[in-house]
Amino acid sequence: MATDNKTLRILAVCADGAATSTVVAVRLREYFGNKGVKVEVVQGRVVDAKRSVESGKFDLVVSTAGSNLGITNVPVLNGIPLLTGIGKDQFFAEVEKVLKK
Repeated sequence: MATDNKTLRILAVCADGAATSTVVAVRLREYFGNKGVKVEVVQGRVVDAKRSVESGKFDLVVSTAGSNLGITNVPVLNGIPLLTGIGKDQFFAEVEKVLKK
């Protein structure tokens, strides 16, 4: 995964901005940390996601509360596999694919 030595910025959102987005944030930090990639994960509420993306420079949004957030300029991925473990490898393969673009 080429990141040009920049810090990846990821917005992790859930219904209330605290519970499942925390789990997602931890898993994303662990994954990228193990790869030696600098990452900043910001947590937020799904209702604020579009505004957060418009006001911040995010490379990716990961949501545990659906992916139809009205965001078109940043990829949005379903973060449920990070909660259940089912499909986690496919999730990270998709992350790598999306971030290569």
